[in-house]
Amino acid sequence: MKRPKDLLGLLVALVLLVSTVMTLPVTASNEYVYKFQVPLFPNKYYVGDTIQYVINITNLDTQLTNYLALVEDICPDNSTMTLATNLIQAPGEGVIYTYNYTVEEADLQYITGRWRVANTIHVVGNDTLGGIINDYNSAVSIILRPKISIEKTVDFDGNGVYGDRETNAPNQTASWKIVVCNTGYDPVYNITVTDTNGHNFGAPFNLLATGACQTFTYSMTINADTVNNATAVGEDELGNTVGPVSDDAEARVSTPPVGGTAFPVNKLGLVGPWVLLVGCAAAVTLLALRKRRQA
Repeated sequence: MKRPKDLLGLLVALVLLVSTVMTLPVTASNEYVYKFQVPLFPNKYYVGDTIQYVINITNLDTQLTNYLALVEDICPDNSTMTLATNLIQAPGEGVIYTYNYTVEEADLQYITGRWRVANTIHVVGNDTLGGIINDYNSAVSIILRPKISIEKTVDFDGNGVYGDRETNAPNQTASWKIVVCNTGYDPVYNITVTDTNGHNFGAPFNLLATGACQTFTYSMTINADTVNNATAVGEDELGNTVGPVSDDAEARVSTPPVGGTAFPVNKLGLVGPWVLLVGCAAAVTLLALRKRRQA
């Protein structure tokens, strides 16, 4: 059996503990259903698309009433929109807000390897017991930015270097090279490559990672100037078309000149000696006539 002095000490300690707890801020344990984007799946959009947001603010507590001083939405462009002030919600009571937002390039954030937009709901208030409500909840959507590139080059002079235009003699072999790359930020599927010369590049292929490339080469004999154009087209995660993109390269045939070899004629050089001879002869004749007269 405890002594009265011990019981008194225990009672004092209990009162101090309760008073300390009551003076601390109490965080509300209520859970809320906040926000969804429509459609919920696949939750992938493009710049210029409009996302419909459905915001469901519901008091899921079975006993406490919530007093929400502010319900605001922080849009993808960081602007804020007030949805409600001084909103009182009894246990189980809820309210739904909807609005549309058009995605712009400036809204995008690069998060974990994908471009996304984030829309955040913020609620501030307290519950019946003074529990503090200061909660955030975000809906994050993927914004697709797929892109592919293609480059076609040719090695016709046989030096192993590929260019956009090369020249060689007729009946020589040209080696053509086509490189298709994923230059966007998202996977690209079912890529097909075609060529104006009818070359078969096989089954469609995927480029899942940014910077991934697929290279094709083939050869053909060239007897006339030839320009070949290659085209690539694929699909993104939603099945929409990526591309088409095209590029060409040219193989030119050089033709040797027809006929014999011509040599330049120095007409002055051929005529010069004869003129000098004639001039000397005339001078000799004049001297002879002069001597005769003197005689």
